[in-house]
Amino acid sequence: MRLTSEVSKLISSQMADFSKEVRKSPVTIGHWLYMRPYMFLKIENYNPLKKFAKTDNIDDLFEFESEKEKETLLNKYRTLRYEQATTNTTLKE
Repeated sequence: MRLTSEVSKLISSQMADFSKEVRKSPVTIGHWLYMRPYMFLKIENYNPLKKFAKTDNIDDLFEFESEKEKETLLNKYRTLRYEQATTNTTLKE
């Protein structure tokens, strides 16, 4: 799993603003971009990511290896449950 190239470029170019939004240092955000992209699935980081990318579509934010990986990670970080509660989003089957 990784961020899409568009989102990655956006975060890289606006690192200072994004780091203020999530209250983490730019070094931490840089580490997440390349080593721990799943940290963006945590709700406290996911909402600012959607705001910066100006999209609500999970597939516009992340590239997953498979549908199984997508489902597993979204369930683990409760992102899917949050999305369903707020916008009635479901996974493609």
